[in-house]
Amino acid sequence: MTDLLWADPFENKKDAKTLDYKHNDLRNISCFFGLAPVHALLKKEKLISIVRGHQVKPKGYEFHDWEGSFPNVITIFSAPNYEGLENDAAVLISTDKGGVDVKTFNENPD
Repeated sequence: MTDLLWADPFENKKDAKTLDYKHNDLRNISCFFGLAPVHALLKKEKLISIVRGHQVKPKGYEFHDWEGSFPNVITIFSAPNYEGLENDAAVLISTDKGGVDVKTFNENPD
C-alpha cells in the first residue's frame, strides 16, 4: 500500500529508460519507478496511461512522456500553493475522442 501512495516516476528520461526501480531518497520512503514496470502494468491491464497524484508539480501537472508519444504516466496535483510553494493546481479532463485536456488554476485572481 505504501508504494501506491508514495512511489514517484523518474524525472530523468535516461533513468526512466534504464532503471526499473530506485529507492526514493526525496521522500525517504518507497521508490522511483521507470518505463519497464510501467509498460508491464499497462500491457497487463490493457491501459494507455497511468494517472496519478500526490506529488507537487509547479504547473499542477506533468506528462511523463519518456518515449515522446502519449505520456505513459500523468501526474495531476490539485492543491494550489501547497505549503507555500506557489504551484498551480490542475484537473484532468478526458475528451470524447479519447484524449485528455488539462485545466490549471491558482489562488491568485490576477
